[in-house]
Amino acid sequence: MKEIIEIKRKEFEVIEQLGDRSYKVERKGKVYFLKDFGDDVKGFQKIIKNQEILRNCGFTMPKVYMWDKNANIFVVDYIDGENVFDILVKQDLNEDIYPKLFEMAWYAKKARNYIDFDPVNFKFLDGKLYYLPYIMVEFDSKRDFLVKDLPYWFFTKDFVKLAHSRQIDVDEKRLLNDFEMNKKMTLIAIKYYR
Repeated sequence: MKEIIEIKRKEFEVIEQLGDRSYKVERKGKVYFLKDFGDDVKGFQKIIKNQEILRNCGFTMPKVYMWDKNANIFVVDYIDGENVFDILVKQDLNEDIYPKLFEMAWYAKKARNYIDFDPVNFKFLDGKLYYLPYIMVEFDSKRDFLVKDLPYWFFTKDFVKLAHSRQIDVDEKRLLNDFEMNKKMTLIAIKYYR
C-alpha cells in the first residue's frame, strides 16, 4: 500500500523518498517535491523566507504549491530530469545555460546574497535554469563566483576532482589543456558576465 501524506485535507501519494524527510509525491496526476521539516521550525521558516527573497531577486525556482506552517511542510512543483552536474559528467553543457547562470550570479551579488553554485543544485529544463535547494547566505566577497564557482560548470580539473570526491568516474580524455580550458571559460565569461 502506498504511503499517503495529508496536508490541509489534501492527500499526496509518495512516489519515492529522495532524502531525509524529502519526497517525490503525486496529487491528481501532478508530481511535486515535498519537504517535511518536522520539529525544525527555524529551517521551515528559513526556506519560506529564502524562496520569497530569491524569487524577488529574479531566480527561477519551482513554483510553490503550498506550505503548512502548523506541520512545517513545504510543497513545490517537481522539476524532472538530470541536474547540471549529472549532465556535465557525460557531456559539455549547452551554451544556453551560461547566460542564465551569469544572470543568477549577478542577481545574487546585487541582493548581497550568496547561493550554492554547485551544479548539483541546478536543473536545466525547457530553456530555464532552476535553482533547487533554496539555500542562501549573506554575500561573502571572498567567494567570487568567477574564480570559485565557474570552474565547476565546465569539464575542468576542478570538476573532475569534485566528481571523484563523489565517487563518480569520468572520462578524463575530455579534459582540455589548461590554456584551452581557460580560453573557453574566459570567452563565455566575457560574453555573458555583467
